[in-house]
Amino acid sequence: MVEHFLAKEDVGGSNPLSRSTPRKTKEQASPEVWIENQAASRRKVRTLIYVAIAEHTPAQCLGSNEEVLAIVGQAMPKIPDLEQKHNVKNLGMHVMISSHKTVMILDAPSFEAAEMVLLESDLVKWNTVELSQAYTPEQAMALTMGTD
Repeated sequence: MVEHFLAKEDVGGSNPLSRSTPRKTKEQASPEVWIENQAASRRKVRTLIYVAIAEHTPAQCLGSNEEVLAIVGQAMPKIPDLEQKHNVKNLGMHVMISSHKTVMILDAPSFEAAEMVLLESDLVKWNTVELSQAYTPEQAMALTMGTD
Protein backbone atom coordinates (compact mmCIF):
# COMPACT_ATOMS: atom_id res chain seq x y z
CA MET A 1 0.00 0.00 0.00
CA VAL A 2 1.31 3.44 -0.92
CA GLU A 3 1.00 5.94 1.89
CA HIS A 4 0.61 9.69 1.39
CA PHE A 5 1.20 12.23 4.10
CA LEU A 6 0.26 15.87 4.39
CA ALA A 7 3.04 18.45 4.47
CA LYS A 8 3.05 21.82 6.28
CA GLU A 9 1.74 23.62 3.20
CA ASP A 10 -1.24 21.25 3.20
CA VAL A 11 -2.46 22.38 6.62
CA GLY A 12 -5.04 25.11 6.59
CA GLY A 13 -8.07 23.61 4.93
CA SER A 14 -6.89 23.37 1.34
CA ASN A 15 -8.58 20.75 -0.80
CA PRO A 16 -6.20 17.77 -1.09
CA LEU A 17 -7.70 16.83 -4.44
CA SER A 18 -6.77 20.15 -6.06
CA ARG A 19 -3.26 20.56 -4.67
CA SER A 20 -0.71 22.06 -7.07
CA THR A 21 2.29 20.65 -5.21
CA PRO A 22 2.84 16.89 -4.96
CA ARG A 23 2.27 15.16 -1.64
CA LYS A 24 5.25 14.49 0.57
CA THR A 25 6.21 10.98 1.52
CA LYS A 26 6.29 9.86 5.14
CA GLU A 27 10.03 10.50 5.24
CA GLN A 28 9.67 14.04 3.82
CA ALA A 29 6.71 15.21 5.89
CA SER A 30 6.98 16.70 9.32
CA PRO A 31 5.54 14.03 11.68
CA GLU A 32 4.14 16.56 14.14
CA VAL A 33 2.28 18.41 11.39
CA TRP A 34 0.84 15.13 10.09
CA ILE A 35 -0.32 14.07 13.56
CA GLU A 36 -1.82 17.51 14.25
CA ASN A 37 -3.67 17.58 10.92
CA GLN A 38 -4.90 14.00 11.31
CA ALA A 39 -6.23 14.73 14.81
CA ALA A 40 -8.08 17.80 13.49
CA SER A 41 -9.60 15.72 10.68
CA ARG A 42 -10.78 13.08 13.15
CA ARG A 43 -12.53 15.77 15.21
CA LYS A 44 -14.37 16.96 12.09
CA VAL A 45 -15.75 13.45 11.48
CA ARG A 46 -18.26 14.01 14.27
CA THR A 47 -20.48 15.82 11.76
CA LEU A 48 -22.82 13.12 10.53
CA ILE A 49 -23.77 13.66 6.92
CA TYR A 50 -25.78 10.96 5.17
CA VAL A 51 -26.54 10.52 1.50
CA ALA A 52 -29.73 8.71 0.51
CA ILE A 53 -30.05 7.50 -3.07
CA ALA A 54 -33.60 6.44 -3.93
CA GLU A 55 -34.13 4.57 -7.19
CA HIS A 56 -37.28 3.31 -8.86
CA THR A 57 -38.15 1.66 -12.16
CA PRO A 58 -39.79 3.60 -15.00
CA ALA A 59 -43.03 1.75 -14.18
CA GLN A 60 -42.86 3.09 -10.61
CA CYS A 61 -42.15 6.67 -11.71
CA LEU A 62 -44.70 9.14 -10.43
CA GLY A 63 -44.88 10.59 -13.94
CA SER A 64 -46.33 7.33 -15.28
CA ASN A 65 -47.97 5.74 -12.23
CA GLU A 66 -51.03 7.35 -10.64
CA GLU A 67 -50.80 5.18 -7.50
CA VAL A 68 -47.24 6.37 -6.88
CA LEU A 69 -48.28 9.95 -7.62
CA ALA A 70 -50.90 9.66 -4.85
CA ILE A 71 -48.30 8.27 -2.40
CA VAL A 72 -45.89 11.09 -3.23
CA GLY A 73 -48.68 13.65 -2.84
CA GLN A 74 -49.31 12.39 0.69
CA ALA A 75 -45.65 11.79 1.61
CA MET A 76 -43.94 15.03 0.54
CA PRO A 77 -45.82 17.36 2.92
CA LYS A 78 -44.86 15.08 5.86
CA ILE A 79 -41.11 15.31 5.28
CA PRO A 80 -40.42 18.66 7.07
CA ASP A 81 -42.32 17.46 10.18
CA LEU A 82 -40.48 14.11 10.12
CA GLU A 83 -37.13 15.89 9.81
CA GLN A 84 -37.99 18.02 12.83
CA LYS A 85 -39.25 14.98 14.78
CA HIS A 86 -35.96 13.12 14.22
CA ASN A 87 -33.70 16.21 14.45
CA VAL A 88 -32.60 15.82 10.82
CA LYS A 89 -31.69 18.72 8.56
CA ASN A 90 -32.28 18.25 4.83
CA LEU A 91 -29.30 19.84 3.08
CA GLY A 92 -30.67 19.16 -0.37
CA MET A 93 -32.84 16.95 -2.52
CA HIS A 94 -32.10 16.47 -6.21
CA VAL A 95 -33.94 14.43 -8.83
CA MET A 96 -32.13 12.78 -11.73
CA ILE A 97 -35.08 12.35 -14.06
CA SER A 98 -33.61 10.14 -16.78
CA SER A 99 -32.08 7.67 -14.32
CA HIS A 100 -35.16 7.58 -12.05
CA LYS A 101 -33.15 8.49 -8.95
CA THR A 102 -33.49 10.99 -6.14
CA VAL A 103 -30.55 12.02 -3.99
CA MET A 104 -31.02 13.48 -0.51
CA ILE A 105 -28.24 14.95 1.62
CA LEU A 106 -29.13 14.76 5.32
CA ASP A 107 -27.41 16.10 8.43
CA ALA A 108 -28.58 13.74 11.16
CA PRO A 109 -27.60 12.83 14.73
CA SER A 110 -27.45 9.13 13.77
CA PHE A 111 -27.98 6.64 10.97
CA GLU A 112 -31.23 5.59 12.63
CA ALA A 113 -32.60 9.15 12.66
CA ALA A 114 -31.88 9.57 8.94
CA GLU A 115 -33.37 6.16 8.20
CA MET A 116 -36.56 6.90 10.15
CA VAL A 117 -37.19 10.03 8.05
CA LEU A 118 -36.89 7.90 4.90
CA LEU A 119 -39.11 5.11 6.27
CA GLU A 120 -41.81 7.29 7.80
CA SER A 121 -42.00 9.47 4.68
CA ASP A 122 -42.99 6.36 2.69
CA LEU A 123 -40.11 6.94 0.26
CA VAL A 124 -39.45 3.20 0.46
CA LYS A 125 -42.91 2.36 -0.89
CA TRP A 126 -41.87 3.07 -4.49
CA ASN A 127 -38.06 3.25 -4.25
CA THR A 128 -35.13 1.12 -3.28
CA VAL A 129 -33.17 3.39 -0.95
CA GLU A 130 -29.46 3.22 -0.18
CA LEU A 131 -28.38 5.24 2.87
CA SER A 132 -24.70 5.83 3.59
CA GLN A 133 -22.69 8.10 5.83
CA ALA A 134 -20.56 10.50 3.79
CA TYR A 135 -17.23 12.19 4.56
CA THR A 136 -15.15 15.02 3.18
CA PRO A 137 -11.96 13.85 1.42
CA GLU A 138 -9.92 14.97 4.45
CA GLN A 139 -12.13 13.00 6.85
CA ALA A 140 -11.99 9.89 4.67
CA MET A 141 -8.19 10.10 4.49
CA ALA A 142 -7.91 10.44 8.27
CA LEU A 143 -10.22 7.47 8.84
CA THR A 144 -8.65 5.15 6.29
CA MET A 145 -5.00 5.96 6.87
CA GLY A 146 -5.11 5.26 10.61
CA THR A 147 -2.90 6.75 13.30
CA ASP A 148 0.23 4.67 12.68
